[in-house]
Amino acid sequence: MKLSQIIVVAAISAVITLATVKGIQPSTNAGGAASVAPYGKAYERVMRTNTLRCGYIIAPLIFTQDSNTGEMGGIFKESADIVAKKLDLKIEWMETTFGTVVQDLTDGKIDAHCGGIWPSPARANKTVVV
Repeated sequence: MKLSQIIVVAAISAVITLATVKGIQPSTNAGGAASVAPYGKAYERVMRTNTLRCGYIIAPLIFTQDSNTGEMGGIFKESADIVAKKLDLKIEWMETTFGTVVQDLTDGKIDAHCGGIWPSPARANKTVVV
């Protein structure tokens, strides 16, 4: 895949993710009260602050981090950096895990997962796959 194709796919993915988060409405609990999860607020915060809190998971080649220097790299890191530059956004990188990424998105700890992920059937209904 050419770099230009990767950039287009990453940009479309970022826009779809942000649009999806913006469009999700808060769920209600058993008593009918709306939850306080920050659904829909991520997009406004990102646009207001020009900062995207990107979750990442360390995995060979796709997202790496040097244990000595802390420098990050990999195809998803580089792609996200290119998209952020084009959109004039700063990325705040936040490590997550395969076990907590869905909850981190739900809780508003991260605005988007900017690394590769392959959802299991049990998590597929809670994630957006583009």
